[in-house]
Amino acid sequence: MSYSNLAETILDYAVTEAKRTQSEKVSPVHLLAGIRQWNKRKFDEKYPDATEKIRNALAGIPSQSARPNGPDEAAIKFLDQIDDPDDAWRVVEALLALDSVVNAKPAGIQEETAETSTPRFTSRSEPTEAVETSQPKVSLAKISIDTVMVAQIAAVLKFEPSIIEKLVGQDIAFVSCAVLGVYSAKEATELQEATDFSLPTELVAASRSDILRQLGSDGSSDPTALAHTYALGLVSVASFAASMDDQVTENEIAVIDELRMSLRAELAELEQPPKMASKTSFDELFFDIIGLESVKKELQQRLDYFTVVQRRKARGLETANHSMHMAFLGNPGTGKTTVARLFAKALHEMNFLESDKIVEVDRSGLIGEFMGHTEKKTNEIVDSALGGVLFIDEAYALVDGYNSQKGYGEEVVDVLVKRMEDNRDRLMVVVAGYAEPMHNFLNSNQGLKSRIPLQLTFPDYSANELVEVAKRFAKKDGFQMDDTCVAKFLVIASNIVGSKSFANARDIRNIYERTVRNQFTRIAALGDLATTKEMVTLVDADVAELNPGEVVKAKQIGFM
Repeated sequence: MSYSNLAETILDYAVTEAKRTQSEKVSPVHLLAGIRQWNKRKFDEKYPDATEKIRNALAGIPSQSARPNGPDEAAIKFLDQIDDPDDAWRVVEALLALDSVVNAKPAGIQEETAETSTPRFTSRSEPTEAVETSQPKVSLAKISIDTVMVAQIAAVLKFEPSIIEKLVGQDIAFVSCAVLGVYSAKEATELQEATDFSLPTELVAASRSDILRQLGSDGSSDPTALAHTYALGLVSVASFAASMDDQVTENEIAVIDELRMSLRAELAELEQPPKMASKTSFDELFFDIIGLESVKKELQQRLDYFTVVQRRKARGLETANHSMHMAFLGNPGTGKTTVARLFAKALHEMNFLESDKIVEVDRSGLIGEFMGHTEKKTNEIVDSALGGVLFIDEAYALVDGYNSQKGYGEEVVDVLVKRMEDNRDRLMVVVAGYAEPMHNFLNSNQGLKSRIPLQLTFPDYSANELVEVAKRFAKKDGFQMDDTCVAKFLVIASNIVGSKSFANARDIRNIYERTVRNQFTRIAALGDLATTKEMVTLVDADVAELNPGEVVKAKQIGFM
């Protein structure tokens, strides 16, 4: 059968919908869903009430086959009518008038029986050669499917927890059966040991419940996030089932991947898809950081990379060695130490590091007091940072410049190069300092340069960004800056940006702290006649003019 290019495209989408419902043929309802997938934005604009009807109609189609065998006669007639986009929209009008769409009953959360339908994704129970993998055995005790989640789902959907617990138990049983090809009291007992509520001893439902779709039906963020967590939990159930016999076959991996695709399709239908956990955690941690957008973007991409590497390892896939070490290049006060601390927390929260500790040193903390002491001292510092981050400020000071003679700084670098490789999975080393000297430092040792794959440049703050930093300081300390104060800070910030002694946020912190001291002096003179508002407000008269070079009094690591 030959169709137009547009009809072929729509048919491809419709086949995907038919696979999801395990239909023997592509029906007109699948075709309608396929047209929506072809141009979802325009479809939803033209037919805002049609989406729920399509869902209900799809849910009412009995499952018969793992793979659809082409379109049925009714669908063929509609496909023959599609030559251009206008034809497609005319076909939509006709499809929406079909009885199977108009009279479709709400899907709801249904307890389906083996007599009413068959699984929505296929069990690969036929014999197959076992493939050994490094995929670990997953413990349900470590994932989110527990009585707490049951209570959360019940609260959102306004069902009794006992009903949700029963449905979740059936979902666990169904997913396990799909992977193993069998579900009996034996499998139920082993699964039961890993969770904290009752599971059925036999498979009583031939498909998963509609929990995911129901959680996303109101479009609010918490239910969609809950749906995403529940979906991840079901994947972990599948992984647990596959590893019950301590080996995972290719067919079992295929079933788990099919489950992933099925869950992704359901999550894609939610009104407001939730953020990935790594993205959410990163955004929350870096919310208070002013500017540095390019730095934040690079670090988020790095976190995404680590996430995928971790997942590849968990599935036994070949994974290239990766390094967490970085170089932060920039002027003083640009937030290098603060960002390192926050990124350490992000890595710890995502289980890439054992802890979020950060050990901060410079040359003086690594160089020994006598011959042979440097190697021992450096190793001790590295040992103290294992499981977290070692932050070396002004790392370029480790270049001794003795030409043929090796200095103490080069001894430190030799130790670091070895330990950075030996402990790459337990340690992130961040070397930081001015851009040009840092380039010289990295080029001084090829082993060092090869172990630091990411070099981030921290730009200087603009005047407006410095004012925002000052506002954050004030808010944190319980003050507010009135418009006159903000205006004066902006003038001062504009004057110091780019100056020879410019130290970014360190400058603005010193200006702010002197401003607070001036405000205390002003309020003290008013005695108890000072109003509460006056006590928490900074005004232009409080802002101190500072002479060039007066701002940064002493070297410090970080600025917050």
